[in-house]
Amino acid sequence: MSYPSPGGRNINSVSNLEILHSNQLWLLMSNYTLQPTTALTENLHISSLSKDAEALIDEVYWSDTPRPLCGWRALAQIQQILRRELLAKGPLRQGRRREYLLRLVIEYADGNQGKIYKFTSAEDTEGYSCELARDFPAQRLLSIVSLSSLNIELARVRLKDSLVELSGSEAEALISAISKYSQGISTPSLWPSAG
Repeated sequence: MSYPSPGGRNINSVSNLEILHSNQLWLLMSNYTLQPTTALTENLHISSLSKDAEALIDEVYWSDTPRPLCGWRALAQIQQILRRELLAKGPLRQGRRREYLLRLVIEYADGNQGKIYKFTSAEDTEGYSCELARDFPAQRLLSIVSLSSLNIELARVRLKDSLVELSGSEAEALISAISKYSQGISTPSLWPSAG
């Protein structure tokens, strides 16, 4: 599909990619990359994403995070966020706002359900970070809460005043990260790599 520009040149003729979705700031291309909106494309109104998918993509786009670890395609396929579950809220730190780790229970366009983990952090004068991943970010959780505040109870973790339910794989990932951290193998500030 081509969109003629005022000069007669087709907008996507150079890349041979189709525009799947557009808003005032970015275009989602058929290879699931984001491109900034240009003067040629700013008046396009192509809508193929759900409101929840567009909101998550916007949040990453506005942040200092270059791309979500789960990929733009995974976000584009979200039909709706069914639940937002707070897993951890970090303490207020000088010069920073709180860090948050949430588990988003989502429904994809094909009807299947899944989980995406969302970590956000902002500095008062610097920038905003929004990381989204499919794998449970056990090491990121450890960077938010201190080891002394963890109390693992089967598949439940008590983080200060709240009890968080974890799936078996989430609990195993957390235990593995705690073990590596306590042995000095890794630091708690790492986010799982994109897979």
